[in-house]
Amino acid sequence: MIFILLLIPGLSVSQLSDTLYRRLSIGISYEANLSGRQLNYSLSNQWVADLRNENEMLKYGYTAGLVFRYRLHPKLNLETGLRFADRGYTSPKETLVWESPDPKFPSKVKTTVSMNYVEIPVRFNYKLKVGKLDIYAMGGLSLNFLTNKVTRFKMYYENVNKDINKDKTDYGFEERTYSFSLGIGINIPFAKRLLLNVEPVYSQNFTSIVADKNAREYLYSIGVNTKLFLRMKKKTKKA
Repeated sequence: MIFILLLIPGLSVSQLSDTLYRRLSIGISYEANLSGRQLNYSLSNQWVADLRNENEMLKYGYTAGLVFRYRLHPKLNLETGLRFADRGYTSPKETLVWESPDPKFPSKVKTTVSMNYVEIPVRFNYKLKVGKLDIYAMGGLSLNFLTNKVTRFKMYYENVNKDINKDKTDYGFEERTYSFSLGIGINIPFAKRLLLNVEPVYSQNFTSIVADKNAREYLYSIGVNTKLFLRMKKKTKKA
């Protein structure tokens, strides 16, 4: 972001298309992603991290919400907004072994941890004209508030029937975290006043989601974010 701000004095004059619309645009966004976590445990607890890394994997997640874009310069935009996010991780089916097998007991279990956040992102994007493509580089930070944490245990039985048990305990998890995002996107004119953005994006927490200093965990995700903006046309003065 510092690099982008240093470039402002050398940017070119405003494009004609920008003069037709107000600086502020309002939009909606939806990001489909794969989310997981990175573990940073103390040496005494490293065996727990190794065990978890062997048995946990990425889960499908998403973010969705409102976006406000403000044009600071023809090549530089500031974005913020409010969005809801579903992040976490999951495990493959694990076989359960019972001392006294019984058809009433589950034979396998799949565990999924879902963490829901309300996020307030602040991002900059800088236009990079490449031929006829209108692409941009994106980067920024986000303040995230934990609203819900659910662990789901999906039980599988020999007769194929399944049931799901939920645990909503969120003790030990930080209520507020910070993350960063990096990506690249493309602007696609969708209609006269509509602009579609498609951007592959990588996001990661730089503060731990748990309070335990000896067992740090950092959520991350890789996804594709789609945004649809309504550009507000300037009022024209009557002659």
